[in-house]
Amino acid sequence: MQFLQIFIVTVVCKQISNKKQQFLDDYDNDDAGSITSIVFHSIIGSIFLIFSAALIWYNERREAITSYRLVNMRQICKIGDCHEINQELNGELVHMQGQTTTDIILEDTEFGISLPFCIKLNRHVEQLQFVRIEHKHKFSSTTFTYEQRWQREQVCSAGFPSEYQNKPELWLVKNNGQINPDVRLGVFTLSEPLKQNCLNFQYFLPGDVQIKAAQELFGKEFPYITIKNCDIQLSQIENQKTIGDLRVSFSYVKCGNTTIISKQMNNTFIPYMIEDKWQSENSIHSDEMDQDSDHNCCYQIAQIAKANEEPLKQIHWINENIQSFNDIFKEQLIRNSDLTYKTRLKAFSLMVFGVAIFLQGTFDFGLPSDIQFFFFIGLGMIFSIPISLIIALMAWMRYHLFYTLTNFIGLAIVFSIVTIITGGIYY
Repeated sequence: MQFLQIFIVTVVCKQISNKKQQFLDDYDNDDAGSITSIVFHSIIGSIFLIFSAALIWYNERREAITSYRLVNMRQICKIGDCHEINQELNGELVHMQGQTTTDIILEDTEFGISLPFCIKLNRHVEQLQFVRIEHKHKFSSTTFTYEQRWQREQVCSAGFPSEYQNKPELWLVKNNGQINPDVRLGVFTLSEPLKQNCLNFQYFLPGDVQIKAAQELFGKEFPYITIKNCDIQLSQIENQKTIGDLRVSFSYVKCGNTTIISKQMNNTFIPYMIEDKWQSENSIHSDEMDQDSDHNCCYQIAQIAKANEEPLKQIHWINENIQSFNDIFKEQLIRNSDLTYKTRLKAFSLMVFGVAIFLQGTFDFGLPSDIQFFFFIGLGMIFSIPISLIIALMAWMRYHLFYTLTNFIGLAIVFSIVTIITGGIYY
């Protein structure tokens, strides 16, 4: 996926370059064209550079703060027993595990479904509809084709030809989702966010009871109701797909093995809000631009990067299996590290393209346009490596100085050993 995003950015940058060149070819005044080229490339390149630099900074900031918090939270996390309420653990970050239970039965009365020991029950409805596919051509006008597809949302066919009209009036069955109001882990009641995060879904296998219920409610519009795999097929014509047909399926989450890391509050759990030296950074780090009243273009671009790179602020976790708190925190650290490396690659790629576009508007080596563009990509990589490393190093020195120093010393030792060995081999 990361390489696909990089490829798309490359294509977009190349198209921008081609459009600019076409504009300049049609421009009669060479001096004005040169100025336009410099301004155009400077603006586009600057946008890429500002966003990529901000993305690198806030990515390293998120990595440093989140890693710091995960390590500290693992140290203060206490093990609790879900079968008794220990008042001494009130307000503490606790780790509890056991079996979830409930006395309430979830039901879908329209289809005759009744499930005990169930946390969630969802009904999924799709309708067979026409979908318009757009085909763009370089030397001719855009054309459209129409395909039949199962859709979970209503497709408006107001602008479609008369033979490709959908049938919204036949959408008689609605999507539905239920969450059990009373799910417990031992003597503790699960909060709504914890139940929302239970995602171990299984598909319900319908039977004769569901067919009979569907026939009673929808048999007039859909006289042919059958079961195919996990779906109830509501058809207008026997053994034939027709626009307006429906298919209905059900998924549910059963009670079972559960591990929770959260803040204990009497007989339930609430989010544990992390309070540490970074909690009030809005007032102590003026360069974060959180209180900058001059919301200029650079500020807005940087804020887009920051919004996608927020560090860990609270812990309210549930796992649908039995895990130690060490394993859970280790998984979170690995997930945080994976996100960091992916964002680093994305930000570095954007910086390369930004530098390449910026240089392309300033220098001209007389090469063919295609070759020259990729030549500037190569120059962009050469310039971007030290820039991105400096930004990352500054972020780590600000947010995780000890880690930075230990890594710097380690790299210095490795570099020294490699230099000695290489020198010994050479001489």
